[in-house]
Amino acid sequence: MHSPGPTHVPEAVQNALRRQPVDLGDPRLDETIAACEAGLKHLLGTRDADVFMYAANGHGAWEATVVNLLAPGQKVLIAGTGHFSESWAIQTEAMGVTVLRTPYMEGLTIDMAAVEAALRSDTQHEIVALFVVHTDTASGTTNELQVLRRMLDDLSHPALYVVDVVATLGALPFAMDTLGVNVVVGASQKA
Repeated sequence: MHSPGPTHVPEAVQNALRRQPVDLGDPRLDETIAACEAGLKHLLGTRDADVFMYAANGHGAWEATVVNLLAPGQKVLIAGTGHFSESWAIQTEAMGVTVLRTPYMEGLTIDMAAVEAALRSDTQHEIVALFVVHTDTASGTTNELQVLRRMLDDLSHPALYVVDVVATLGALPFAMDTLGVNVVVGASQKA
């Protein structure tokens, strides 16, 4: 199991958790959610993307992404980066989606030639999404996201560009709109 933790919870946060929660009908709750969404949009580097928050870790966010983007039997290409791209592939297959993988060598970044070959050979555009892990924490490799966006554009491939930033959001520069990322998957348990 590759779960980080235990996570240090500052005393100020512990004290805040002891207060009575806000009722669902309280207008302050709407204000709090709006502030969280605005902050997340800023952190993600997007102006127009919708933000959806889940009470889940990164694996839960992966699951929500798969069930909301893909139907069973559709194809997705997962660029191989190591432990976490393979875990995402296994989980996605378990949900009935056909997964194509590119090979990876532990400690090396995405094999861009393999991704390009897979997309180029998909002449019928059956691949509906390209899933990429920005940084695989198990191997410590960080991938060049703009190269993959440019590849999709140069090949005129309509696949959605889906990026896992669980390990990097808030720690490395990321700009969803500038990078042309369609869907971002993040979680708060790492960066």
